[in-house]
Amino acid sequence: MFLSKLIMTDAPECSEDTDLTRVYQMIQVSPYGFVVVVDSEVHRVPIGIVSEHSICEHLLVRGRSLRGLGAGNVMDQRTKKVVSSATIEEAAALLGDDPTRVILVMDEKRRFCGIVDPAAVLNAARSRDVIEDLGTFRPSSQSRRLPGVEIPAFGWMH
Repeated sequence: MFLSKLIMTDAPECSEDTDLTRVYQMIQVSPYGFVVVVDSEVHRVPIGIVSEHSICEHLLVRGRSLRGLGAGNVMDQRTKKVVSSATIEEAAALLGDDPTRVILVMDEKRRFCGIVDPAAVLNAARSRDVIEDLGTFRPSSQSRRLPGVEIPAFGWMH
């Protein structure tokens, strides 16, 4: 199954030079709690995300003044990128050990076209594995006969 069925195209985006005040306002109305950062409005190549967490990290942990900074200065680049024609299995393999990563989806020209919920990818991959396993199960003629089982309190049962 292809990933295209799971793409959410309503993720807000901004360029890396967008003012942080504007980015914060976009985060507040975003259903995902973050804004996708693209390299420019022309090319629209996704390069990271900005969330309240990433803004606070730069403000508190790194001790930076947010005055004059843009989205590109405080973005989190620990995202995964995948093309829209990828399969669910390929996206699940990208997540690896960290199923909390945001998956940014690009078209054939590397332009941002949406995001995918990592939980939905993993659930779809698991359900597909179960369906494939059930499809390959073929009981043998010997497995239909149950062997005699001894249950100590009741004696032999078939």
